[in-house]
Amino acid sequence: MRNWPLGVKLTAWSALLAGFALVLCGIGAGVFIRQEQIEALDDQLSNEAHTFFGEVARQAGTIDWRDHGAVERILPLTRTKRFVQIVSADGRVLYRSRTLQRSDFAGSLPGASTIRVGRNQVRMGAFAQDGLTLCLGAELSEINADESQLRLAFFVGLPVLVSAIAFCGWWLARKALAPMREITLAAEQITAQRLHQRLPVPRARDEVGRLTSVLNAMFDRLDVSFRQAARFSADASHELKTPLTILRTSIEDLLDSPTLSANDRRAVAGLLEQTRRLSSITESLLLLSRADAGRLKLDLAEADVCEIVTACSEDTAIICEERGITIDMKLPSVLHAAVDTGRLSQILLNLLDNAVKYNRDGGEVKIDVAAIDGGIAISVANTGPGISPSAIPHLFERFFRVNPTPDTPGHGLGLSLARELARAHGGDVTLERSDDEWTVFRVFIGGLSEPHSRETSPAGRRDAPAVVAGGE
Repeated sequence: MRNWPLGVKLTAWSALLAGFALVLCGIGAGVFIRQEQIEALDDQLSNEAHTFFGEVARQAGTIDWRDHGAVERILPLTRTKRFVQIVSADGRVLYRSRTLQRSDFAGSLPGASTIRVGRNQVRMGAFAQDGLTLCLGAELSEINADESQLRLAFFVGLPVLVSAIAFCGWWLARKALAPMREITLAAEQITAQRLHQRLPVPRARDEVGRLTSVLNAMFDRLDVSFRQAARFSADASHELKTPLTILRTSIEDLLDSPTLSANDRRAVAGLLEQTRRLSSITESLLLLSRADAGRLKLDLAEADVCEIVTACSEDTAIICEERGITIDMKLPSVLHAAVDTGRLSQILLNLLDNAVKYNRDGGEVKIDVAAIDGGIAISVANTGPGISPSAIPHLFERFFRVNPTPDTPGHGLGLSLARELARAHGGDVTLERSDDEWTVFRVFIGGLSEPHSRETSPAGRRDAPAVVAGGE
């Protein structure tokens, strides 16, 4: 029940509590009614005994107790069958109903009690007066029948009542939570590109209205902060781009100078590498800030995705040779789609770079391309240690790195940038698998133009099974 929706919880709790209350009331009512009926029967037996002793007193000394007919004539006539036993002061039984056994009323004490005579429950009252003890017993069949009918009516009516209460609870919960559903639907529409939207404020100034006002105020603050952060990121990246380009060009020119010594050349080469890394970070931040602001534009054109994948794999093969990593591809011969060639190449190179970076020496990288669901699925897989389960939820966060060591190059923006570019293509980047054998990423992009043709092996070894790839 802990994970049930709030409306279902309210309905269930109202039905359970109502059912519990009805059961308690039913039990209490049954006990009370039975007790009232028994008390009324006790009063009736007492009145009959009083009448009997009055008649005995009136016929004092003339009653022949051996004449059952004479005794029965002075017993009061009732509509209910009675069990009668009359005992003298010395303990002799003067009269006993024919249906009674000797032991049924044996040892009866003054007062009322419930006993069993044969298979019947009997309410027995013992009354003593003028040296006689009168034991009167009345069957409880009518009371038991009334109790059975009440119990049957209760068990038949209980499900109906609980169902009616559950329906009323569901209806009330639905009406009460209707503003919350509207707020939830509106909140789902608020994204980084739609931070200007606000939640509808209910007319009633209740707790829900107060919560909505507080959330809208929070969205106002978030909108301002987000725009300031996006503007800062875009402006800073843009402002850094030009001086970094000039700095990189100047360092490249300096590196080409014949007057540099070997030590100076190594130092300048290190500066150039750091400048290039800083330029890459700046370019990535600029793209991400445009994506956050909804201003990331693609230069879409018809292109053969297989050619783009092949070109990217050939570029990656150069760095694979140093570690003995092989690249296997499984591609169709032609697969046209409307894509931004440069951005798609950026996605693939980021994934392939991770697939090599987090691979083992002598490992494998596998690439698979296929048309699926009106789009194109590209899988990039690599051998090597899997991604730890604790890191998987953070893979696509900016500046997050699975293995942040100085020996592993990177700045933690590759996967987040690849995902934003894939989403701009109407797709996404997802982690499909990560264990001790393979780590698999899947890129899906929309815009498929025509179905793929037969599979061939245009480059590398392309007969490998389709698996998918790397980690940031």
